[in-house]
Amino acid sequence: MQSNQILSDISRLKLEVNHVFDNIVIPNWGSENLHGFPDTLYGFMMRVMSHIDLLSYYWDLTQKGYQTVRMIDFMDTYFDRRSEQNSILVHMWRHQLMHTAEPRIITDTSTGVKYRWLLHWGPPYLPLEHHYEINTNIPNEKILQLGLIYLVDQLEIAATSYIKDLDSSIDLQNNFKIVEKELQNVEKKII
Repeated sequence: MQSNQILSDISRLKLEVNHVFDNIVIPNWGSENLHGFPDTLYGFMMRVMSHIDLLSYYWDLTQKGYQTVRMIDFMDTYFDRRSEQNSILVHMWRHQLMHTAEPRIITDTSTGVKYRWLLHWGPPYLPLEHHYEINTNIPNEKILQLGLIYLVDQLEIAATSYIKDLDSSIDLQNNFKIVEKELQNVEKKII
């Protein structure tokens, strides 16, 4: 994969998300069985989080065994310097969704605070100013508010910024080549 392929893949994802929202989700909004297309929304969230995982791996292979830390560090650098939101996003939407088929309430073991989510497609149901914000209206609970369309925009901006850094950094270029070679030659014992 070339670095421009990363941006092309994200651009295609963005186009597909917007097409599905405009042509499938909105026309069926309020219908009994298809309101909001939550499974489709979850599938797109998996794809976004997979892109973040891949980009973070290209970016820093020194943390190969520490996927969660690596992803959060990448997001702190290229998305937004809001570690709490980035940490919630990775734990809830990468790990819980991927491994248990849905996001789960997460309890912070050091504070007892329960983290929940509010996921929308985006506008007009979740205004931009509420995206990636934490709602604290309930005692001992925090709710991460997300809009998929806004998150895809963040992903595109982050990837563009990373590619710009990649173009000017020998270290990042070396990481990219190593990861790319590894991904082109995946070896696993198939049982």
